[in-house]
Amino acid sequence: MSGWRRILLHPDGAYALPEEAGPDTVYFVEGTTGTETWGYGYPVQGADEAAARSWAATAQVAVQAVAESGAAVDVVGEGALAALVRLALPLGAGHRDALPGGVHPDAPPDVVVETTGTDTGLTRALRAVRTGGQVILAARPQGPTTAVDTYRDVHLRDVRLTAVPWAGAEPRPAPEHFVSWALAHLGSAQPGRPAPPGHWHRLPGGPLG
Repeated sequence: MSGWRRILLHPDGAYALPEEAGPDTVYFVEGTTGTETWGYGYPVQGADEAAARSWAATAQVAVQAVAESGAAVDVVGEGALAALVRLALPLGAGHRDALPGGVHPDAPPDVVVETTGTDTGLTRALRAVRTGGQVILAARPQGPTTAVDTYRDVHLRDVRLTAVPWAGAEPRPAPEHFVSWALAHLGSAQPGRPAPPGHWHRLPGGPLG
């Protein structure tokens, strides 16, 4: 079944597919050291190419959403989307990755791109950005609601939130070197088995083995 799915990770690093995962679907899952991540399913035929173009196009749109020319940009996340956003940032953007808790050795960034879709990632982005800055939501939220303190972290600090629609089954054009990077950094994992380290993984559908 194509579309978004929430993917859980066992303590040993093994992915757990949702029960409705079909054998004719390949899921592409963001690499993470957390306990959950998100994945998008594609029909088996041409899945790698379609997924790489979706990830690459979404990263490009996220960077294009930066409102200020010459802004200092941070990226929250460790998967393929985060890596592609960093690749898409123009030289001189001055990006510095947001540290846990939003701690920065330098001045807070003007813009933070959030690529995890988790409450933890969003809170980290909101607390890292400068007052009056911009947080770009590049990943689909993993849940329909969030526990983020919107009054303290958004309203009081005048933070602008910008949502980036996911480039899904029919992605927008993206530079070919972004697509090539994504394909070159795609690894294979098996449901129920520890995943190898990497930016993102191909996860076949069907019942757990």
